[in-house]
This record gives sequence, structure tokens and C-alpha cells, in this order.
Amino acid sequence: MSGRPVGAGSPIPHNHLMWAMIGVTHGSEHNQLFRRTADVIEPSGQHVIEAGRVFFMDHDTIHAVKNPSTEQVSSALHVYGGDLIGAPKSMWCEPDQSELPFDFFRVTGS
Repeated sequence: MSGRPVGAGSPIPHNHLMWAMIGVTHGSEHNQLFRRTADVIEPSGQHVIEAGRVFFMDHDTIHAVKNPSTEQVSSALHVYGGDLIGAPKSMWCEPDQSELPFDFFRVTGS
């Protein structure tokens, strides 16, 4: 289970390079989706997962995620199809949204 305080999340676009299922148990989770274009990414949509709903992400999904609520903590069960810690991942950072190696602390703000 993961929990997100009001307004918290992983605001830097990133991938996991494996499929994932996200089931929200309380509150909601906002996923901003992106797609690759040449050497950068661009927004391609969004998906809000409400409590009681599940969202499937393919292995090549690039997203940024947050709790959109200004009042309620959200919680969700995330199931990944591989070694989440050991898999080589990427993130895309401002100002030009260029691809960089994944840095857990930078992505999560922890």
C-alpha cells in the first residue's frame, strides 16, 4: 500500500519499464500521462483513479502522479510486474524534459 498526503505525489514524469496495476482504496490518484517524441516527452492525456477503481499501466507508460485532493489523504495498492527497485528506469526533468537516469529521491521529493 502507498499513501499520499494532501497534494503529494511524484511530480516528475518517470517510467517503471514494467506493467503496473494501481487500485485506489481511499481518495483518488491523478496520473498525467506522457509519450515520447524524439528525445523528449509531451503530455498525452490524464487518468484520475477514484476509490474502488483500478488503472492498468503498460510497461512503456510514462507518468507523473499526485493526490489531487486539498482535504483527503489517498491510499492505493500498487502491483508491479517485475523488480521495481532493480529495474533501470528513466525520468524527464525541466527545463527541456530531457531523459535522465531515474533518481528516487528527486522523483518523490523525499
